[in-house]
Amino acid sequence: MENLFFGLLENVLIPTFEADVGNIAIRATAGISARFGWNIPKDFGASTMSTGGETGIAVYGQHSNTHRDNWSFSVNLNVSSSAVARDIFLDGNTFAQSHSVDKKYFIVGAGAGFTARYKQVALDYHYQKHTKHFDTEKSNHGYSSVIVSILF
Repeated sequence: MENLFFGLLENVLIPTFEADVGNIAIRATAGISARFGWNIPKDFGASTMSTGGETGIAVYGQHSNTHRDNWSFSVNLNVSSSAVARDIFLDGNTFAQSHSVDKKYFIVGAGAGFTARYKQVALDYHYQKHTKHFDTEKSNHGYSSVIVSILF
């Protein structure tokens, strides 16, 4: 029975790389997301609400053709690190003197959550935590998201 249960588990690893080069931010981010579960759909999973996060909703045809059963469940984990050269919200105005704070040049984030799907309805919960973004920030900060999706 134990081998049967573990034989049904699936996993997906999704490496990510992102670069922002603009007037708001100049930064590079690398990370990895992992999903462990049963009957995992072929999509990018739930959004982490970070820069570049997306809904992960699959195209309906892919969703219906790749599922062996009506139910799907996964535990979702992610970790990422960003190198920040410029952030206008922390560094202030680019071309004139303005308010600013001493920012952190390296930020680490990690998150965990789950996804449960039944036919075309999905429920995603995710909690994300990041290290401080600037020196005088009192503590690391975290946030959660709940997403209910319906494929049609």
